Amino acid sequence: MNKDSSLVVGALKDTCEKLEKILEGARQLYKDNGLDFVDKHTGILCGGIEAYAALFKRCGVKERDELEQEIGKLSPEVCNAATKLLEIEDEWNAFLQEVDLHVANSSTVQLSKGDSMPNVSLEMVKTGTLGDASKETTEMTTLQAVSAGSKRTLVVLNRHFA
Repeated sequence: MNKDSSLVVGALKDTCEKLEKILEGARQLYKDNGLDFVDKHTGILCGGIEAYAALFKRCGVKERDELEQEIGKLSPEVCNAATKLLEIEDEWNAFLQEVDLHVANSSTVQLSKGDSMPNVSLEMVKTGTLGDASKETTEMTTLQAVSAGSKRTLVVLNRHFA
């Protein structure tokens, strides 16, 4: 890890600013779009991945545990900046819990054995050759169309990226 406290503090502060800006944008999109936020606008949150990647690179670490261990060895100023990052993470968690609660309280369809599959819209990403992003396509489809002609369909739901 980069042992220069001022560089680590700068990296932590930059990360905090980026995460705050992303969260502010996400909150506004959620406020303006309600449940459509989940279907169309959650991609804004992916900016958090880039922010953490930059933090890890600037600090010369590869994992969160390593970052936390090294921060504990540095000056109180570094610990204060890290505390601010933890506070922002708490704000992200609170926002995501609010969205989760709103989604859970919306018109959720409960299925039982033998029920027909609901006609849920999906964004399906198809890739050509492995690792060739130029052949990747995205199309809108429905859950029924994906499972047509199949006895069983495996659906993977991604909730968190961190």
